[in-house]
Amino acid sequence: MELLHIKNFIKKAMAFILIATFISTSMCPTDVEAKNSFTLTVDMAKALAMANSEDLEALLLKYDQAQIKYKSAVKSAYEKYKNMQTLRWSPLLSFKLPEQPNEQETFDFQYTAIDKQAEIDKIERQLDDIVYEIYEKSGNLFTKIYTLQEQIKYEEAQLEILNETIEKTTLQVVIGSASQNDLDKMKTKKDTLTESLATHKNTKVTNEKELGKLINLTLPPETYTYVNPYVESTLDRSLLNQIIQYAKDRDRALYEAEVVETADKMAAETNYNLYKRHFAQDIYIIQSYYDTIMSGGEVNKTQFKKKYAEFLKELDRYWQGDKVIKIWFIKLYFPKEWWRGELDGMRYIDDDPYVCYDTLCEYMIAHKERVSIENELETNLTSGFDNITTLKNTYKGYVKDQTDLSKELENAYILNKAGKMTYTEYTDIQTSYEEAQMNALKALDEYTRALFSYDRTTCGAITYYLLSGDAALYNSIGGESFLEANTVTGPKYYIRTLINKNGFRLGISIPETYEGSITDYELWVGNEQIGERTRVGYEIRHLAIGKINGSDRVFIRLYDGENFVSDCDIDPKAYEGELTITDGYNTVPKTVYKVVSKYTIKSSVSGLVSFRLKDIKDDNIKYYKLLDSTNAPLIDDKLISVDDEFRYLAVLSTDIENVQIELYDVNEELLYKARFNPKESTVVRSVEDESNEEE
Repeated sequence: MELLHIKNFIKKAMAFILIATFISTSMCPTDVEAKNSFTLTVDMAKALAMANSEDLEALLLKYDQAQIKYKSAVKSAYEKYKNMQTLRWSPLLSFKLPEQPNEQETFDFQYTAIDKQAEIDKIERQLDDIVYEIYEKSGNLFTKIYTLQEQIKYEEAQLEILNETIEKTTLQVVIGSASQNDLDKMKTKKDTLTESLATHKNTKVTNEKELGKLINLTLPPETYTYVNPYVESTLDRSLLNQIIQYAKDRDRALYEAEVVETADKMAAETNYNLYKRHFAQDIYIIQSYYDTIMSGGEVNKTQFKKKYAEFLKELDRYWQGDKVIKIWFIKLYFPKEWWRGELDGMRYIDDDPYVCYDTLCEYMIAHKERVSIENELETNLTSGFDNITTLKNTYKGYVKDQTDLSKELENAYILNKAGKMTYTEYTDIQTSYEEAQMNALKALDEYTRALFSYDRTTCGAITYYLLSGDAALYNSIGGESFLEANTVTGPKYYIRTLINKNGFRLGISIPETYEGSITDYELWVGNEQIGERTRVGYEIRHLAIGKINGSDRVFIRLYDGENFVSDCDIDPKAYEGELTITDGYNTVPKTVYKVVSKYTIKSSVSGLVSFRLKDIKDDNIKYYKLLDSTNAPLIDDKLISVDDEFRYLAVLSTDIENVQIELYDVNEELLYKARFNPKESTVVRSVEDESNEEE
């Protein structure tokens, strides 16, 4: 989760809180009667929930403190290293020549930053957990309220129609043109509908109170209009592996297991190599166990311990008995133990003779634990994906049922008015249609809430996919620039160590206020390019490179499309820094819009909406397809002839401003995409300049 994004989100939420608080406190009791005076979106609810989370606030403070500790530790280590490599003297003429750090000092210089960064990474994953928990809870609660709002609106409209029908039928019963039985059925239906309406209103009030506590905002009944939060996009099965990889890169439990495994592996390799260096001729005794464990296998710990004891006994043999030294004809006997060096490997073994055995077993356990967590995560992600697919298919089935029933209902309405169908027969069809409509609404509600929950499981992969529509999930920064919002004045870069992967990741951040156009970047060390050219918004990930030190020029090369923009030197030892652009760049061309056609939208009594294109300007257009804001088909992934109507549900429809349209030629080849201008009821396409428009 991008800390800059979180902090900006919270600032916007706080601004909304101030406005909402002012409005709510200025409302007198008589003003409450203004129904649906204000609107609330799911993004606003999430932002408010984040802004009012005490756990998130405390963790952000802890994160800032960890950053300060990191920068302080890195700066201190760097200054100490720099000081050691320069000539030092004091006023008393005590000179110290430049010196190289010993092994312990080198270790401290290399791992001080890594140790502090590991703490930062741990907090980041805690932040992810909290943020996605807030997103899930607030999103699901908001969706429930919206669904209840739509059910209430629908039932109120049905009740109004039913009251009018009862009034007319009552008069018809008096004059004998209608039966008392039909009137009784209408009244029974009214009672059932009234009871259902009251239940839904009470449930909505309860959920509003719960949401109000979460976002710290009073939500009086029938004061707020909740904006459609439904997600109708379909997740492609081909994305599952990438979603799994995305989640693996960000899952907190898996990350912590990988760090433990990496640390235990380093300890096991270090101890084994120490033994091997001193006792190469005897290491064969435990060599097979070492090879099996380090390759990810398991060994019998009891048998391994017996072999290890045999190995230690073989090592002790070298120091048993006396060492004989001859001086002329005199023989002197000294215990071999005396010849053990202070820094000899055996001294290390004497302190903890089973250290190699223990570290190898610890790595074996850590590896098994990491594999178990990874497999469980994959299973949960796969089953969650299957559940979402099932829910989406259920929704599509209900939509199809309603579409079929709507046609039947329209015909039944005509027959009933003509006296060719009884009221009982008509109400049976009407009831089936209403049930199908409510089933579709509830199915979409369940699908959306399942996506919100699955988004938490995938550490935000679903949010990213649905917002960007991009399949390259595992490369996404996912927003990890870690730049303070008040310091972002220009393009920035950041470098992070992948502790659990023995590598690094590098990304750049371009603020919205930047006037230039930068689309891609590359990382260069000297004359060698590291990785590939990467789009802004994605990271370069690579194994650790020993070259990145002070001896080579390290820079980031920026592009605007295929056009070179600038080479910006960076400090490879820095946590983050600003990109100083010294070369020119291309400005973004001005965008204008060209009218492609007009369109009409008509509503029917069955609740369906009919869409049709008209006055098409481009003769090449023969087919079209409607997409939602995430580029997913609105209902079915099929082309529609310009001579046909497209029919969809009014209660489930997406706002026309957020709908896109793809236009195809007679060969069903894509011509271009366009969007809707609802003010003028036109379809328009964007072009860079009128002089460059396609004919």
